[in-house]
Amino acid sequence: MENGLFYDFHNPDKALVIDFDREHYKRLVVEVDDPDSTVSSINEAIGKLE
Repeated sequence: MENGLFYDFHNPDKALVIDFDREHYKRLVVEVDDPDSTVSSINEAIGKLE
């Protein structure tokens, strides 16, 4: 970890970046099978919390 960064990916085309405001990590970068679908799922889950 460097400056609140966590990353675990090999293929940049499948990388998903999440920025945090009030967490230990400032940025999370991980590899997922389908970044667009994953972003949609995350946004949908967040919408249910609001």
